[in-house]
Amino acid sequence: MLGRAVYAFGRPQKLGSLAAPNRRSPQLPTRRITTSSVLRSTSIRYPDVAPTTEGVAAALAKIGSARRTSQKIGVSPMPKTHSTSSSNGKPRPASMKQPPDNAASSSAFSAAWTDVAPTLSKLNSVRYPEDTEQILAVLSSIRLSSRRLGFLLDMLLQSGRIKLTTFLAKHFLETRDRFYVSSALRNPLSRMLEENHIKEVESILRVAPPPPSSYGTDPYSTFLKTNFSEIILRYISDEQAEKALGIFRHATKHDIPVSTDALNHLGILLLGQGDLKEANRIFDKLISMGKNPSPSFCAHLIAACEMSGDSKHFVGDSFESIALQSGVSREALDTALVEALIKFGQFDRAWSLKLDLDKRGISPNLTLLAYTRLRASRVKAGDYLGAWKLLEEIATITNSKVHESVIVEVLEMAAERGDSEFVRALSRKHEAEGNFLSKPFYSCLVTALSKSKNDEEAMGYLQVWRETTTKPDRPDLKDYVSTLINLSEGADDEVVANSVAKNIEIVKQWLYEEGLLSGQEWSELAEQFVWEGKPENSERVLELAPKLGIQVDPGRCLRVLLESYMEEGKQEEITRLAHKMEHLTSNDYSWHLDLMIAYFTMQEERMARKHLDKIVSAAKNSNSASPPIPAAVVKKILQALHEFYKLDSVLNFWRLAHTDLRALLNASVYRAMMEIMLKSKDRLAAVEIVNQAIRRAKAGKLKLNHQFCSFVLSGLVAPGLRTLLKKAEAKMNTDGGSLSDAVASLPEIKEFLSSMSDSDRRWFSLDEPKDDAYLSSEELVAFESWLKTFSDSKLQNAHSPFA
Repeated sequence: MLGRAVYAFGRPQKLGSLAAPNRRSPQLPTRRITTSSVLRSTSIRYPDVAPTTEGVAAALAKIGSARRTSQKIGVSPMPKTHSTSSSNGKPRPASMKQPPDNAASSSAFSAAWTDVAPTLSKLNSVRYPEDTEQILAVLSSIRLSSRRLGFLLDMLLQSGRIKLTTFLAKHFLETRDRFYVSSALRNPLSRMLEENHIKEVESILRVAPPPPSSYGTDPYSTFLKTNFSEIILRYISDEQAEKALGIFRHATKHDIPVSTDALNHLGILLLGQGDLKEANRIFDKLISMGKNPSPSFCAHLIAACEMSGDSKHFVGDSFESIALQSGVSREALDTALVEALIKFGQFDRAWSLKLDLDKRGISPNLTLLAYTRLRASRVKAGDYLGAWKLLEEIATITNSKVHESVIVEVLEMAAERGDSEFVRALSRKHEAEGNFLSKPFYSCLVTALSKSKNDEEAMGYLQVWRETTTKPDRPDLKDYVSTLINLSEGADDEVVANSVAKNIEIVKQWLYEEGLLSGQEWSELAEQFVWEGKPENSERVLELAPKLGIQVDPGRCLRVLLESYMEEGKQEEITRLAHKMEHLTSNDYSWHLDLMIAYFTMQEERMARKHLDKIVSAAKNSNSASPPIPAAVVKKILQALHEFYKLDSVLNFWRLAHTDLRALLNASVYRAMMEIMLKSKDRLAAVEIVNQAIRRAKAGKLKLNHQFCSFVLSGLVAPGLRTLLKKAEAKMNTDGGSLSDAVASLPEIKEFLSSMSDSDRRWFSLDEPKDDAYLSSEELVAFESWLKTFSDSKLQNAHSPFA
């Protein structure tokens, strides 16, 4: 898209125009009395009512008196200047001029008014479009010169009667001599365009007869060319390519000339909107007219054709060769081509061409938008030298300083590449301009110096930074750790290793003074490096922390790393990470569980089983040094084996968890196992899971409450009820209140509860569980008895996998 900021009315605004405007000396304000102002004061402006003849006559007397008075006291009326903006606040093409002041001379104005007043009075007495016949009768009697007719239409426009003026202009174009009418309509149409009545002007021009076959410089052809071109430029300024193209086609169909300027900018707009075919026709039209396409139009065509892969035209000739043959200079074409390539997103070629122009001593006059987009492309490409070169050019052209945030953006790129010389030079230049080095400048300096292995200088700047700045601008934990990470890269050499060890001790003392030895903060920093796309730095934080005597949570950091590698599908990195961090995670069940799930997800069954074996091995009853497997880990292992593997593996691990492993099994684990059996459509196995839970509860190794009984009942008697209960829980979390209230609003659950027997209803509870509301020994026996009765009556022919 052609940006309006770049192409206002098809004319590119260059950076040279951004300089401060010349300040004019202040002038005494003068009140300018015009016919328009008096007309507006003598009537309310609306389309079908005009000022009365008597009111206008009185107003004319005021104008003459006021002007004579101003001449006596020596105050001249303020000259009428050509406005640079239209009534809607948009820039106006340079070709649009204000209509001339018809009241420049009171005597001439009075004479003109005397001629048109009778006709104006008759038109004021009728309404349009209701009284069209009466209007036509008035028009048939008009015998005015072209100047008087223009004056009449101008007066109607100033009174706000746009529709009537449009109707009259169309009527005169269709019924009167074209040269007579073109002279009369010149000023009224200019005023209508000035007041942004573009549609009305377009409708007038569309009924205009075509010019003579041998048109050239005659007034009527000039009139049509000027106004058709102006309408096209207006639509171009609003980026309405279809409307501008429609006017151009109408003009072409009726042999109406259009200015070269309008055609060039119409072609550029069409190219910006991706319509290469129509732009090509505009180019052909210019060539057939014997006109030279502008360098900008040619450049945009070349760039657009290169994007589409078709740079040929006519008989194999390229647009470039045609442009050069038609008189466009190589310098002008290349200069325009840089901006066109930027506009079409071909930043690498645009940058290469700009560098070539710089070598030839040619400075392309780019718009500020083009400079900004090209600079952003160099930043994205990591070319900080090119980005800085463009920033300096912008600062020179606009006579302004580069903002500090933009300087820091370039510095950070240079620092990441370890270009300490560039960072030093830019920082010194910033200081020489009277600025203090802020935190980003110090950070870039230390980063660049540490990456380039200037250990002493990096540590020196770090010390100056922390000693000469106030608390908010002082280095934080990330700055200290990043410096140590950069300095320790490639520390295989003994001398380098000794230097790193010395720096670690210095930083450790600084961290102690700053209170930055919290394991929580270090864990958060490790996660932050992952989110910034630097997982290798996160691993180094885990390695560096023990050397500084800091206890971090390796599982938390490693899980974030694992998620990052899984999202990118880096299986080799996951394996390397697992091997590298093995000394920190030997008894971390959650870490091995995460690795198992990761390998199952990547369909690496062998590696997944390997980490499951590590969990089992560490939790063997004979290994008293390892902690028991947490209940949450047991539950996730069961669910993962069921999702990614076979049911036999789930049952095998379940048996191990009950016999050979030190695992914490709570009610939620039994619920999860029972749900797995129900999903496998094995209700007898689910009953066996419940019996195991009851036996452990009777032995005092497990605590069960009525919520567990309700889950068992809903799962065995009415499996669909579990879905309804989850729906009720979601409603409770959203609306608040108790679970009983949420259930009461669901008729399906109410219907099920009403159909339950008394023995079943005893074990179904919707009350919120309490910490001490566990089943007593008698209740456990009763629940076991109910479960046996249910099994004997409903599942007597089933086969249990636990048998």
